[in-house]
Amino acid sequence: MVMERKVIKVSEIYNFIDNPRTEKAKNSFDEIKKLYGDTSSSRKNLINLAKNIAEKGYDATEAIVVVIENDKYVAYDGNRRIAALKLLISPEKFDFLLNGDKNSLENFANSGVIPQTIEVVVKSKQDALDYMQRVHGGEQNGVGHKEWNAENKRRFSERNGGYILTNELDKAFQKEFGTKITEELPVTTIDRILKNKEVQSALNIEKEQKDFPRNQLEEVRNALQIAKEIAESENQSVTRAFATKKDIINKLIPRINTRKEKIYHDTLAKQKSTKKTKVITEDLFTLINNLPADSSNNSIQLVIKLMIVLDELWKKNKERYNVVIAPSLRSIFEISFNELRNKQLFKLTKDSKIDENTLNDVVNEMSKSGNLTTIAKQLEQSFRALKTQFSKNGNEISKKYILSHDGAHRSNSLLSNDDLKNIANKAELFSIVSLKFVLLEGDNEK
Repeated sequence: MVMERKVIKVSEIYNFIDNPRTEKAKNSFDEIKKLYGDTSSSRKNLINLAKNIAEKGYDATEAIVVVIENDKYVAYDGNRRIAALKLLISPEKFDFLLNGDKNSLENFANSGVIPQTIEVVVKSKQDALDYMQRVHGGEQNGVGHKEWNAENKRRFSERNGGYILTNELDKAFQKEFGTKITEELPVTTIDRILKNKEVQSALNIEKEQKDFPRNQLEEVRNALQIAKEIAESENQSVTRAFATKKDIINKLIPRINTRKEKIYHDTLAKQKSTKKTKVITEDLFTLINNLPADSSNNSIQLVIKLMIVLDELWKKNKERYNVVIAPSLRSIFEISFNELRNKQLFKLTKDSKIDENTLNDVVNEMSKSGNLTTIAKQLEQSFRALKTQFSKNGNEISKKYILSHDGAHRSNSLLSNDDLKNIANKAELFSIVSLKFVLLEGDNEK
């Protein structure tokens, strides 16, 4: 085996027109066009590679293998990397690029250091073909590269601090039920099912979510139970029954949605038929008068108006408008919280944490006010949940608040009137603390 390492200009490297990844190309330019492709997926893949090179730098660890043909350096292996580099260096030369991709490449190039020269390994044609076969031809009884299976990938991510949904659910299940989710099914099977975006949407699982309310954990467990029932009816293992994305979407998703609809209608029927159902006739918000209606603060005005509208819906038909009211309560939390952030009363940086004593001070101030002693006592009962939110680091708390999202997500499986009233009270108390006792100036605050 004869080989030589050389540093040459990217512009002097020709793409391989017989690249197995594409149909035979007319020339080097045409090969780059074919790698770019005519589907959104192929275009995205090449642009993502270019972005990665621009952001993290060109990785020379894996060699570009070239063969000298007619006094030209032809890239037998590493064609995608060569194509990505050429697109970054001179995007204007490639008229087949979509405008959006062309603009992205120009931005990538401006923000990163793109090498004009790279090291390549020069081989004979046969040696280059042997190398390509060894790298891309599968395991070949141990001779070729051995691909990581699902468990290998999982271990790598776990050992290097990556987010693994199944691990987070394991912790939540252990805490809530005293058992682990991985006791239900093989861990890689659970990973495959729960990583599916359709499943995550049906179960209201957010990206890199770490806090799971009990009802959501129950829905996850029910979904896995449904998967087991389907597999049993087909007389095969769950792993085999849901081996592909198509299996999950076509067989599992419809059953999950059917179950959610049944729960919804059964709950409605129960509320209408049972005589023991508690009838709630009082206002949804009972402390709204503690927010000054004549305030010039836009957030206060928005919160008051929102409370009035939701209260009218509640009185008109709480069963019908339950799923409208619940997610709307999130806005009351977020409008109030954004005021705290905009006023810089809480310092939300990536690494800082909010001092939990802040809320203690608020509670103490409320306790001194005679006309709001009841509010103070109620807030103290909810203090632990509120403190959890404020003790998270700023990057995380700006994304979600469990209290507000509780209403938004649980509405999908229908909140009881008592639960909805409870969340509304938390939203109301939080807005009063945030907007009146923290923001407003003057004697009223004192």
